[in-house]
Amino acid sequence: MALVGKFGDNLEFTRTFHSATPAAPTTVPQRLASWADSAIGIGWNTSLQSRLEFRLDPADGLEDPVFLREDGRGIHFEQFPLGVYRAADGRHTTLALATAGDRCGGVAGTAYSLRETNDTIYCFGSDGRLLRRQNLNGKGLTFSYAVDGRLACVRNDSGQALRFVPSTATTAALVGEI
Repeated sequence: MALVGKFGDNLEFTRTFHSATPAAPTTVPQRLASWADSAIGIGWNTSLQSRLEFRLDPADGLEDPVFLREDGRGIHFEQFPLGVYRAADGRHTTLALATAGDRCGGVAGTAYSLRETNDTIYCFGSDGRLLRRQNLNGKGLTFSYAVDGRLACVRNDSGQALRFVPSTATTAALVGEI
C-alpha cells in the first residue's frame, strides 16, 4: 500500500516475514524487532515499525541503545559520556541525545536523534517510539500513538495519513484495518 506525497514523503506500508523467528527470545541480544509487539503478528515487521530499545550491557552495567530497523535487523550502539553513542559494528549511523539545534529539535517529545548513512533522520521519544522519520530536506512522516502505546496514525507532510485500527478487543495489539 502506498500514497505518493508531494514532497518525496511517500507513505508506504510493506511487510516482511522472518520464518526463523522463534516464539520467544532466548537471550536479550538475540531479540529483534520481529519478537516485539509487532502490529501484525509474531515474525512480521513493517516498513513503519522502527524503534529504539535499551538493553543492559552486563560488561559495563549501562543500558545500550539498539536501533530496530523496519526490516527486523538491529544496530547496537555503545554508550559514551555526554550522550554520545557509537555503532558497535563500525557503521557510520549516528545516534545522539536530541538538542534544539539538530533536525529533531523541533519535534515535540524527541529525546534521541539517529542519522543513517543515506541521510534518513529518525526522531525517537524517551520511550524509544519513533516520532518522526524524515529525509535530509526535512520532509517525512510523523507517527502518533494511542493511549495504550500502539501505533495509531502515520501522516506525511503532504497531509495524507494511514490510520491503524485494532482487530478486536482481545487482540488490540494487532492491526485489523489500515
